Amino acid sequence: MYKTRVHKAVLASGVKTTYITIHKVTHGYDTGEIIAQLAIPVNVDDTAESLQQRVKEQEGKFLVSVLRQYI
Repeated sequence: MYKTRVHKAVLASGVKTTYITIHKVTHGYDTGEIIAQLAIPVNVDDTAESLQQRVKEQEGKFLVSVLRQYI
């Protein structure tokens, strides 16, 4: 899943935390070894769009941080 679909699924599941996950790329979709994850709290008043925005705000910074550690 991608874009707001994933965030709608997160909200529908009722979890209190979602994650930004960085993993190794393999032939399978999202099947590579997980390198790092960052927890993002799910707020009770979140919409798919508000959750997506908060995740997007952290993704780039997290990726750069992980790449610096990884290489």
